[in-house]
Amino acid sequence: MYFHNKAKNILNLKVLTLLLLLIPTYALSDQYDLQTQSMQDATEYKAGVEAVDNEAGHSADLFDENKTAVVYKHYRGKKWSDYISEARSHFRMRLREFFGYLRRIRIALKDPDTDWDNFDWSYTGKEPDEDNPDDSNGDDSTGDDATGDDSTADDTTGDDSISDDSTADDTTGDDSNSNQDDSSPIQKVSVSNQPTGLLGENVEIDVAYNASNDNNQLSGLGLRIHFDSAVLTFNSLSDVLQQDIIVNGEGPVNDVEDFDNNPQTDSYITFGWASLFNNWPNRELPSLLLKVTFGVSNSTDLNTVTSTAINLTDITTAAGYQFESEDYVLELAETESTWDFDGNGDADALTDGLIMMRYSFGLRGEDMANKAMAANSQMSVSQVEERLSGAIKIADIDNDGDVDALTDGLLLLRHLFAVDDETLTHGAIGLKASRKTKVAIKKHLNKHMPKKR
Repeated sequence: MYFHNKAKNILNLKVLTLLLLLIPTYALSDQYDLQTQSMQDATEYKAGVEAVDNEAGHSADLFDENKTAVVYKHYRGKKWSDYISEARSHFRMRLREFFGYLRRIRIALKDPDTDWDNFDWSYTGKEPDEDNPDDSNGDDSTGDDATGDDSTADDTTGDDSISDDSTADDTTGDDSNSNQDDSSPIQKVSVSNQPTGLLGENVEIDVAYNASNDNNQLSGLGLRIHFDSAVLTFNSLSDVLQQDIIVNGEGPVNDVEDFDNNPQTDSYITFGWASLFNNWPNRELPSLLLKVTFGVSNSTDLNTVTSTAINLTDITTAAGYQFESEDYVLELAETESTWDFDGNGDADALTDGLIMMRYSFGLRGEDMANKAMAANSQMSVSQVEERLSGAIKIADIDNDGDVDALTDGLLLLRHLFAVDDETLTHGAIGLKASRKTKVAIKKHLNKHMPKKR
């Protein structure tokens, strides 16, 4: 505030001083110039008149009644107005320079960063550079109003228009470049279904493809599908777009470089399509790109992990296209255990019943699952074993505190073979069982039958 007031005081003093000095000085100098020039002109034209008087055959209409050359009178009057015009223009130019000086100070007053201790207060008689077109417009108009100089306003308008046009051109150029980038067509992939990951079961992810300009005649696409291997296990692929397929679900690959910027998704599988004749995917858009089936770990603790990310990144895109993806957050939920251990949606005696019998006898891995998994099962042997481990709480069918092949295993096998009479429980109830009757056993078995899809 101190420097601001100081600047205003100095400005007021300088304005008054310059006004006191500027106007009389220009008026006196102009008057002196006009008188001096008029005397010189009078002398020159007097000699001219004498030359005309002595010229033989000169027409009388060149002289008036006082024998004064008419041409001299006319010339003298014309030159006098010229002097007046020149004096006015000179004064206006000086005054315009003065207002330019004021404008420079006003701009400095508006700038909070002005260093007043080192401010240049000198008056150069020249206008400052117009760094700010908006300020210069306002200041010039003030100066023009004070002088009433239309020509000055025209000059200022002309300068501003040049500056504005160039600025507009530059801005337009920058915007056009930016818009060009923003408006580039896009190859887009997303998860088109909305599945939920049930612990111990398979989940199928549908990956769809689209192009923002609906162009289905492109050179191809390179794609990664990222997932967390602690929660999901890559099982199988189906319905993969076969047009120009080059890389079909290679992996899983350890995502050491973290392509999706998510350290939780530590693995990915890759796909690549490359069209020799630039006609990919050659089908109506949007279109299904592929289906990938993951197994959801039954050991996931839902108290700490309630969802897992499935991210999509590009390896490469068609020339001139950007890539856009809609990453998917797979919600996780606890699965109510069923007798469908191989995950094919059905409980069968010669698959699920046999698997549990072998598991109850202590077999694991391939010995447990060999030739006992349904043909349409998409689970791995380790996933089946994991599911059985998670189903222990329902596998103790007679509820005697132990899962035994010749009690619980046999009860399930009979039930899946549709044994419905007293044979169901005959000789298959443990001595410590708390669930003993056929009705109670059958109720428990039916409760955990898989629901038909």
